[in-house]
Amino acid sequence: MGCRVKSKAEKRYLKRLIWAMSVYVVVVFLTTILVRHGHVTGWILYVVAVAPCIPILRLIQVLALYVQEETDEFQRLLVVRSILCGGAAMLVVAAFSDFLRSYTKIGDLPPFTMFMVFWVVFGLAQGVQGMMTRAVDDE
Repeated sequence: MGCRVKSKAEKRYLKRLIWAMSVYVVVVFLTTILVRHGHVTGWILYVVAVAPCIPILRLIQVLALYVQEETDEFQRLLVVRSILCGGAAMLVVAAFSDFLRSYTKIGDLPPFTMFMVFWVVFGLAQGVQGMMTRAVDDE
């Protein structure tokens, strides 16, 4: 998804992604303010903690819709590879953290680490694949 003519599916994907990520940021901001300043406790705290998960599910759906709607099989392959790289990175970081905690008295990872690991590695994988698949001038 570099500097090239974008397919209709990719344009829809980018619109949906920006919208879903924006909603996620707003929901996280609002729920954080609510918990920190509203002193939310009990079962309501669980409801508030679930609220940011809904936009995360939408982000996953946006990726799935893109893979479904994209007609270029190569572009679909690149996105699926990026998703796999992001998921693999998350699993490795989670396993590393779990093993480290089982061997030492270290605490948990900071909040949102896994979310950030997935999206950063997903983006890096897309960038690397884009650079690797560029056609070289024959001049």
